Amino acid sequence: MTDASVPPTFAASKREFPVAYEYVGHLSFDGSLAVFAGASQVTAPANLVVVLDLRSGTTRVIGRATVPGGVIAGIAVGGRYVAWTEAAQPGDTAQPTAPWRLHLTDLTTGTTRTLAASGSPRDVVVPAPTIARTTVLWQRMHDPAASADAQPQSDVVRYDITTGTTDVIATVPAADTWRVSDGCVVAVHPAGGSQTTLSVAPLASPTHGQMRVLDVGDPYVTVANGWVVWHERSGSAQATAPWSALRVTPNCTVDGDARRVADSARNVVPGADVAAIVDADGQLSVVRWADSPGTGTVVARRVLGRLDPSEAYEVAVQDDQICYVSGHENYAVIVAAAG
Repeated sequence: MTDASVPPTFAASKREFPVAYEYVGHLSFDGSLAVFAGASQVTAPANLVVVLDLRSGTTRVIGRATVPGGVIAGIAVGGRYVAWTEAAQPGDTAQPTAPWRLHLTDLTTGTTRTLAASGSPRDVVVPAPTIARTTVLWQRMHDPAASADAQPQSDVVRYDITTGTTDVIATVPAADTWRVSDGCVVAVHPAGGSQTTLSVAPLASPTHGQMRVLDVGDPYVTVANGWVVWHERSGSAQATAPWSALRVTPNCTVDGDARRVADSARNVVPGADVAAIVDADGQLSVVRWADSPGTGTVVARRVLGRLDPSEAYEVAVQDDQICYVSGHENYAVIVAAAG
């Protein structure tokens, strides 16, 4: 892009919220709330689940790891609900009988229920929950001993918050990654070599969806705000490989062809008509597109700040709101910006 074609900046409002934690991780964002794993010191285990209300600036602890020596391993917020996992740290000599537990906290009532727990000390693959509307989705590995001579498998498990019921909606290779987004299920299947298969289907019939083959192996995939964005990292340096995107319609179909989002970046998180982009040097920008992310026409750009490599993936977008973590010497700052 030449100097003459650099798009004008736009005035994105920005608010900073210092929090009483040196370490903030697993940031999840839902418009007015930011939820994260917090630790009082960088060297201490991040064993607390903390909610920051971006309207009042107040924080509260809604959960803590109870597994001996445990840490918070995953967080997903959706409306009044937060799904979160706690897990024993790798190499922990305590060898708990349940190395991980998955919980759901209702922010309105303050109650927490345990949705799942590992069944044996061998069950060490910690699920990463996703949440949308009244559905929590995660994957649970089969017992490794039962699949020693076959391809490892995992169950895709759905919890319906309204009915309080849990069911297995699919059994898939363990290398697959399934996520729920609105009423759709987005699945990524590494097909081997330089190809990956993307599947988008309605939650009501998750195994009967539209398939797309991505000509890239082992992509880093982000699903947000009706977009699937992936980092074509196979065979390229992590911060220099290009990023592409596909639009997911409300009817759970893929709209059009894949579009190039960024030629080089460390992380890209899409919004409705903006995207947060962390470049190879850690510079975080919010970009406004002419029509939608991936059309190739950037009409405005604003630099929000510079992030350390460890903070590059602590960026979340909800619609046109961006939330990210910026570390200071003795505390972390959560920043919310309007695109």
